[in-house]
Amino acid sequence: MTAKIQKYLQDLDLSMARKMMENLSGQEAYKLKTFFYALRTAVLCKWIVEEDDIPPIEFHHAYQNLGIAAGLVKRIDELIAFKSTQSEVYRHTGEADLIAFIHACLAAAEEKKDKLPVGNCKAEQLNVLLRKYVHKYGNQ
Repeated sequence: MTAKIQKYLQDLDLSMARKMMENLSGQEAYKLKTFFYALRTAVLCKWIVEEDDIPPIEFHHAYQNLGIAAGLVKRIDELIAFKSTQSEVYRHTGEADLIAFIHACLAAAEEKKDKLPVGNCKAEQLNVLLRKYVHKYGNQ
């Protein structure tokens, strides 16, 4: 993957992860949907930093293949199962270890991002790349 595309994708995920963390910060209780937006985008940033490749579309492929501590992976799996039993209005509390993990992923992505060359990716180039991967992995 070119540094330009890596930077673009990382900026996109990093920006969204930061926004989701802002929504969680200072909240005793939060919607699991918001938490998972923050977690997913942080994991995708980690994937880009560590794998130097476009992250998989399916979330579980990303977090289960990054060498994340087994306890965190287990907790993510438990929360995914739990979320499926809750309504959209349910407000969750806790998850200090996962929130610390999200912060660590964002810090690593920020550090890596600042070292990448600035790129001016053309939208059509990105569309071609994304279509290639959607076509390649879409039937799995």
